Amino acid sequence: MKLAAVALFILFASALRAQIKYSGPEIKVLVAVPLTGSFEGQGKKVLAGVQMAFGLLKAEVQNNSEATAATDKNNFTKPKINILEQQDSKFKVIQFDTNLEVTALKTSLSKILEDQKPIAIIGAMENKTATEIASVAKDFFTPTITLAQKTDLTQIDSLIFQNAPNNKDMVLALINEAVKNGGKKFGLLIPNDRYGVEHINFFWDEVLSKKLEVSAVQMYQPTDTDFRNTAKKLVGSFYVEAREKTEEELKKEKAKKEKQQEKKSVRNNEEKEILEPIVNFDYLFIPDNAKNLGLLSASLSYVGLKKIKILGTALWSSADVLKRTGPLAESVTFSDNLPSNNEFESSFINYYKSLYNEQMPGLFEVLGYDSALILKQAVLTGVNSKVELASYLSQKRQIAGAVGNIELQESRQWKRPIFIRHFSNNKK
Repeated sequence: MKLAAVALFILFASALRAQIKYSGPEIKVLVAVPLTGSFEGQGKKVLAGVQMAFGLLKAEVQNNSEATAATDKNNFTKPKINILEQQDSKFKVIQFDTNLEVTALKTSLSKILEDQKPIAIIGAMENKTATEIASVAKDFFTPTITLAQKTDLTQIDSLIFQNAPNNKDMVLALINEAVKNGGKKFGLLIPNDRYGVEHINFFWDEVLSKKLEVSAVQMYQPTDTDFRNTAKKLVGSFYVEAREKTEEELKKEKAKKEKQQEKKSVRNNEEKEILEPIVNFDYLFIPDNAKNLGLLSASLSYVGLKKIKILGTALWSSADVLKRTGPLAESVTFSDNLPSNNEFESSFINYYKSLYNEQMPGLFEVLGYDSALILKQAVLTGVNSKVELASYLSQKRQIAGAVGNIELQESRQWKRPIFIRHFSNNKK
């Protein structure tokens, strides 16, 4: 009986919290992100994006002689810009640092939700804390837009919404691009970590569903620095005895290798044992970071591959991928979360550049901005309680976000724009 009474009390308290009307001069929104620790930088970028959407930031240009300035190649001086907080917005941002141990996190978050009574939460960007934040938000009937990529977060409660890049969608867009350009057979190099295995599973499932073919597969440890054996296994030159050749073919190959060897350095002596690579794929998918792309490319070139088409992920978005692949790649294609510098224009990008000396915004600023924009549009329609906000957020809709349209799916996940980057190596 006592347990039943407690449950009824919690349900009653939650219902009361949901009905609170926000009729005062400001709407409070809690931004729950890491503001200290290893992910402090990412958290503060999300916070800046939220503040920009709510009109809480402005630029102050210093023109005095003591101001620090940057000069470009045309001797144009860009004045230093201070980022100041404005006080005339309808919204008030409450900052909450999630860099806490789990118990302390849940206790502190419960207290701030009880005391400040924000209409919503934006953040919960780390997979390791997103579940705990969503659980507390549920108890306080507080709609939450999480930026974490964890797949099952929206199943916790109908108040949880997700605005984060969807790796599966990114992979599907990449395959569609490859198929559009004639891709039918795919090779897979699989880094043995969570990111790599997840992307390979998405990729392989989609290839099979489209009745395409995975024709070469090899897994490796991403912490390795020498991938020559990995490359050999991928192209069939590691297990030499498994390669069936006629005596005539072997003689020709041996003569060719010996002739080439006369011109090669001692370093390449072992190459006489390497057979011609079997390249039975149109594209090679490598869901790994840019550093390993460079190391793998060197090893693949070593076993004789050249001018192949490579597919990758947004991990390459800040890298000079053609430089890293060297002579191996005919082309490099990957899916990204953000447009290139001149690919897309919006009021947000122009606003961001005015604040940050012409720099392009990053993913975390964009996610913070879009999430706050969703709440801002809700309030502009007259929403002034958690119940009304939950109802508004649950309705399928499309809004013009920072870098393109975002659309709410039935899963309560916002479908984000995807950009395909393609780089071609036309050198002979």
